[in-house]
Amino acid sequence: MLAQLQIRDLAVIEDVTIDLGRGFTVLSGETGAGKSILIDALALAIGERGDAQAIRAGASRLEVLASFEPAPGSTASRWLRDNDLADDDDNCVLRRVIGTDGRSKAWINGRPVPVQTLRALGETLVDICGQQDYQSLRHRAAQRDVLDELAAHGEMLNQVRAAHGASVSADSALKQLASSQRDRDSRLELLSFQVGELNALAPRAGEFAELEREHTTLANRLRIGEALNRALARIYDDEDVSAQVALGVARRALDDVLRFNPDLIATLQLLSEAEAQIGEATEQLRLQLTQLDQDPGRETEIADRLAALRDSARKHRCTTDDLPALLDQLQDELTALGAGEMTLDRLSAAARQRRKELVSLAAKLTAGRQAAARSLIAAVTKNMSTLGMPGGQFEVRIAPLTD
Repeated sequence: MLAQLQIRDLAVIEDVTIDLGRGFTVLSGETGAGKSILIDALALAIGERGDAQAIRAGASRLEVLASFEPAPGSTASRWLRDNDLADDDDNCVLRRVIGTDGRSKAWINGRPVPVQTLRALGETLVDICGQQDYQSLRHRAAQRDVLDELAAHGEMLNQVRAAHGASVSADSALKQLASSQRDRDSRLELLSFQVGELNALAPRAGEFAELEREHTTLANRLRIGEALNRALARIYDDEDVSAQVALGVARRALDDVLRFNPDLIATLQLLSEAEAQIGEATEQLRLQLTQLDQDPGRETEIADRLAALRDSARKHRCTTDDLPALLDQLQDELTALGAGEMTLDRLSAAARQRRKELVSLAAKLTAGRQAAARSLIAAVTKNMSTLGMPGGQFEVRIAPLTD
């Protein structure tokens, strides 16, 4: 119901507020008293066309505010919820402002909206009827509301709306997945190739840096070998000037005079330890020399492996260190896509089930409307004869909508 109408600077009205109670309200007055201005104000509030000529002389704009209290579950109440414009108190406040430049602004419950949106809501709230005006019953939605109200279809309508929403969502999910099927197939083929290629390469974490170090060593093995041989000669192999010989000579010299100076025992121990360390170093140098000559083809093998890792990293636009993680990522995606066919089957079955539920509820709703239509036909046809229309026949036709 309309609870309050506020008008400011419209026609000859400067500022007026009308509070309306429940029930039937009549506004009466002489010609020119302003009854039509009140109707015009209400029409502006519900989105009807307006212009700057309606602004009171001397004012910069006109403003109209209409407060409604829509019944719970009414068409207006559902419209507000569906469009996220309902407030916490289930009230409905429409505000319209028109400036001297002709520009119009509109609000619903304090939120700005286009005038077309205001008009769409207004059609569910108010009928303004004149001698030549069409009434809301010309709208199919209003005609269905009459039948549904007569048949007490409130709960069934909620069930049909819920079933329709579920069916639309299921169809949308199915279509989205089906539309991506072609992309999925091509992606699946590419992933299979990439995963197979990376599996054949079998990159390991830290492998590239390890191979680079070994390759550097092998590439310079001649220089390294020469250095190892020189080191061996200086510390052990050269019988004339090696460190091992020099240490031996020094140790024996001190050993000869140890009986005259027992304090030299500590120095002799250090020399003995040095000889032992030189022996260990000699073994390690010889081992290094042996490893340099162990596999002549190893350098080529490593170079080929490094090149393969570099090429794969370049192809996938990542670093060589990222290749193992990339293989895991692509494998996971391949597995997920491989399960896509099962997902498509599930979505298809779900969409069919939601559609079946919707059709079943819609059939019940249609049967209820047909029963209400028969009752309405009989009642209206009977009353037509009392209105001077004997022989008149009222008809209601119910036809299914196309999908």
